[in-house]
Amino acid sequence: MLLFGLTTYFLLLVSLSPSDGAYPPNLFMKDNCLFAYVGENVGSYRVTFPDGSETQTNSLSDLQYDSSGSSCPKNGSIGKLAMNFKADDNFNSIRLEFDIKSVPNSGVWEIVKTQFIIEPRNPNYNPDRQVDLKPAQGLIYASSQQSYSCSALVLTNLTPTKDHPQYKITLRRFQVQPFENPDARYIFAKSRDCSLWLTLPQIMGFLLLVFIVFTSLIGVYLLLELGTHTSDLKFSKQGGMLMNQAQLDATKSD
Repeated sequence: MLLFGLTTYFLLLVSLSPSDGAYPPNLFMKDNCLFAYVGENVGSYRVTFPDGSETQTNSLSDLQYDSSGSSCPKNGSIGKLAMNFKADDNFNSIRLEFDIKSVPNSGVWEIVKTQFIIEPRNPNYNPDRQVDLKPAQGLIYASSQQSYSCSALVLTNLTPTKDHPQYKITLRRFQVQPFENPDARYIFAKSRDCSLWLTLPQIMGFLLLVFIVFTSLIGVYLLLELGTHTSDLKFSKQGGMLMNQAQLDATKSD
């Protein structure tokens, strides 16, 4: 519950007023029920081959939304957000598809599947045509009244194997919303952001640090206590025993 609470703070990544008529590039609107945006510096991809002999990297540019291939999720059906990117030296075609499901009764919507669809220029070198991806930040979902935003959405292989290339796709300033914002002044509603106030590794590191500090303080305290008690001890020739000063005085008086 703690992690869930930390992940649900709001960030309005893109607040655009339809009335000003100045829509930025890379904004997509489909039938007033599917909206998406990617920053002007769209993103990049990285392909690492199994033997480590080569890594292909390039920027994703010239984003073109496929309006006919995109659809709105309605009544529990699966909708789709399709993006095409400019071909480059590695691929004849580059495409990203997000399958979106809205479940009205549950009050949430989510992206249930993401695919990187490519046509390599050298099919013998890279046989992949369709790669299932997963977001590194966790599930992409929000309430039925929220959009979803991420300053740097990172997508990697859903089931990486040592026999296939490893893919890493990054989209900059990504935001998606499968409904029309009730507030007509803005395209996007308040968003659930992908960032964490504290990530799990940070939480574990913090707890480890607290444990180390607490253990160190206990150790210092015990050493000081031991020093206080042993400073009063003196060696007595009578019986060769360690006695404190009060015991020595009592022995002398006897």
